[in-house]
Amino acid sequence: MKKLDIFVVILSGALFIGTPDIFKSGDWKFWGYWAAQISQFAFLISLLPGIYRRLEMFKRGKSLYVFLRKYRRTVGIVAYITGVLHFYWSYILPNPGQFFPSLISDWMGFVGLFLLTPLFLTSNDFSLNHLGLFWKKLHLLVHLAIWLLLMHVVIKGRFLTSLITGGVLIIDIISWILVALRDSVKSTK
Repeated sequence: MKKLDIFVVILSGALFIGTPDIFKSGDWKFWGYWAAQISQFAFLISLLPGIYRRLEMFKRGKSLYVFLRKYRRTVGIVAYITGVLHFYWSYILPNPGQFFPSLISDWMGFVGLFLLTPLFLTSNDFSLNHLGLFWKKLHLLVHLAIWLLLMHVVIKGRFLTSLITGGVLIIDIISWILVALRDSVKSTK
């Protein structure tokens, strides 16, 4: 793990543990909302290097790809941790004693966050080196998580974030279709 990743995890843990002492109870949903915004956009940004690579956009803006690729893990960690903070501040603290959501939109977000947990836990060099091909297959769960995120924000009625998430999802699907087409063309040669 990079030093920046470790710093992000420690800072987030401090926020999580210290939340009840730092904020008044009325502020939790406000901070939960902003944690959701950071989480969502960090998650979408973490998907961009893969989309960029699949679309073979190296001829233009290679430096952007290199930058995104370099910080992809850190951005993914930020996405996960702020997602946990969002759930904690928006759901757990306002509903003491209740862990599981009651609304379908909250379930979509909860299941998406749950699916991202093994990705967060394996976002380190040790796991990458020791899990090999299984690591790559495990990290394909992001493509299911984006669907759940989209359903979560659509049902919540978040118009702009729904459009942005849907747009990234469509580009992600197109990039996979292009990979499949390229592979089928290569196999026929």
